[in-house]
Amino acid sequence: MDWSGLSFEAFATTLVRDPSTREAFMNSMGLGIVGGFIGIMAAALVSLYVQRRRTLLAQGIDVAIKMPASISNMVIAVGILLLLGREPFNLGGTWIILLIGYLALYLPQASIASDASVAVVGKELGEASTVSGAKDWKTFFRVYAPLMLPGLVGGWALLFIRIVGT
Repeated sequence: MDWSGLSFEAFATTLVRDPSTREAFMNSMGLGIVGGFIGIMAAALVSLYVQRRRTLLAQGIDVAIKMPASISNMVIAVGILLLLGREPFNLGGTWIILLIGYLALYLPQASIASDASVAVVGKELGEASTVSGAKDWKTFFRVYAPLMLPGLVGGWALLFIRIVGT
């Protein structure tokens, strides 16, 4: 084997010097970062709502957020394209339609990760904060957010990898 022929020249030529490949790479990174953040935050808020209020509505929302996992990715993609790709939305070929599609596909995984993060915190700490007179937003930022952060970072990483790898 001729080891002198191995180099990063092809990588540098493709990613650094080719503007269309560089743009595609940056779009993928941007979608991964933004989509992962939006997805994990939405899933965390839903998980907190479901855990704090065990009503029929909360359980319905939990089922709805996990429903896309049971539907084929191709069916979801075609549905989103047909719904948002033409009049009146005209989002075909835009960054936004990709973001919506990725969120629809990977929100179930984000929901599972955030459910685990919320379960670690438990209900007692939030109830103690409420009994002490703290508002809901203060309870979230002082109690839930710090304790959920490691799990949410892991969920964000999962979403980032799924979105960028697609």
